[in-house]
Amino acid sequence: MFDPLREKKTPVLSPGMVIQGKWKHQTYRVVRLLGQGANGSVYLVWRDQVQAALKIGPDVTALALEYTHLENLAIHPLSTCKLGPAVFELDDIAFQGVSWSILVMEYIAGIPIDQFIQDKGSNWVPLCLLKIARMMEQLHALGYSFCDLKPANILFDVQTAQARFVDFGGITHHTQAVKEFTEAYDRAWWGRGSRKADGYYDVFALGMLGVQLVAPISRKAIEYLSTKAPLERDFWLDEHLRTHRLIDKVVPTLIKMVARIPSMDSKAVIADMTNLLGKKGDLSVKNEMILPAKKVWRRFDVTDWWLLVAVFTFVSVLFLLLWIGRS
Repeated sequence: MFDPLREKKTPVLSPGMVIQGKWKHQTYRVVRLLGQGANGSVYLVWRDQVQAALKIGPDVTALALEYTHLENLAIHPLSTCKLGPAVFELDDIAFQGVSWSILVMEYIAGIPIDQFIQDKGSNWVPLCLLKIARMMEQLHALGYSFCDLKPANILFDVQTAQARFVDFGGITHHTQAVKEFTEAYDRAWWGRGSRKADGYYDVFALGMLGVQLVAPISRKAIEYLSTKAPLERDFWLDEHLRTHRLIDKVVPTLIKMVARIPSMDSKAVIADMTNLLGKKGDLSVKNEMILPAKKVWRRFDVTDWWLLVAVFTFVSVLFLLLWIGRS
């Protein structure tokens, strides 16, 4: 079936290029490409004297819906923290004689969760999952599921460990069909539930995210599983988790998160991860990252003592020679 949106390829914007919005006349200077997704490409741009993220794609409806979701989340009375980027404007631009829609948002500086864990170590996994579960709980309270939960859509600040969602193109109201998903994090693909938005859909995706962090499933394995039926993937996942169950302390919780019959919601995930982190919760781990590392003094060994004796002897002889010289 012919799909005009697929035939309309997203334009490639070159660094240094200056573009202007058709309706609001705002100008943007392109810095570099940040990433590409199902609804278009995202670029880092200068908007006046402030850096911003500019998303350009063929589906104006998808961009408009993402703009509306982000605006609603920002002003919702139940919102207690920033879940995603602030939005600046939705506009059109002309590129090589063709009109394109753009969504301009706050630029969130950070690194994907998988890179964050790679840099900091697997002991940070419970903290990261806890932070994501807290954001999910707030989103679920508003009646939405994030749906397309994957490493590229969750950025962590290296200095503060604060997490933010990016790419809200997949956000879906509960009970509605999921619009955007990534196979490795989709419960229907694994044969463990429907592709309908609810809190458990996100919990499953978060569980699979944790699996990828502590017991990674290779890209080759995902390609192999894509040729199998959901029931075969289901059994394969059981075996994969069984072989890693005793390796990492977080795996038993992940097994409950990706269960065939939902047994954990976001509140239960928060409770489990808090328990794993201990009585101090996430503060002890967070402080470990923000505060300078404590200096560890090396204990003296035999070489150090001989060096100290040599220095003492040298200084004593020096003072003795000075005393003799004055006599």
